[in-house]
Amino acid sequence: MNKAKKAEIWKVHREFPYLEISNMGRVRNIVTKKIKELKKPKNTNYYLIRRREDGKTKTRPLHKLVVELFIRSVPPNMTIDHINGNPRDNRAENLEIVSKRENTIRQIRMWSHPHSFYNRDLVEAHSEKRWMYRGELYNWIEILKLLHAQGIIYYQVKWKGSSKGRIGQLPNGETIMRVKNIDSNNGDNDDDFLKNYYVVHS
Repeated sequence: MNKAKKAEIWKVHREFPYLEISNMGRVRNIVTKKIKELKKPKNTNYYLIRRREDGKTKTRPLHKLVVELFIRSVPPNMTIDHINGNPRDNRAENLEIVSKRENTIRQIRMWSHPHSFYNRDLVEAHSEKRWMYRGELYNWIEILKLLHAQGIIYYQVKWKGSSKGRIGQLPNGETIMRVKNIDSNNGDNDDDFLKNYYVVHS
């Protein structure tokens, strides 16, 4: 027997009163009921909802709006995990409020799966070997897996500038360097990424 199709429920978020958002992660115009086509920005894997008012643009990730409408508000020290590993699947049943540490551990497990979303998209996006650790260069995913294998899973790295890049201090006393891309005409534009880089120490 086939399972009954889950009913789609629409609600209005107070920050975007002209839109309706459903528990299936879809968005539509509140008046015309036309479904909004979602496009992924280049610098993130999440769908974003934007609202321009009084000359200012307000941006919120769609998955956060779905959680606030259909689950509950997210505490300051918590984050949202996409259970199946696909950050574009914003169904309420695919979203879970978890600790930042647990979210990182789940992401690393996803990266280790050969057919996961992260291997198809993120590995390609961060394939350049720009992390130096113990004298060897690794790409972003490789370095996280390497540290995870040593029990280092989540920790906020403190960074210091250098002539070649930026050096971070790991919880085990070792250092990790983010090497500048000297071949790029744009220089090293990864400061925002560095500020948000976490490793976890179990």
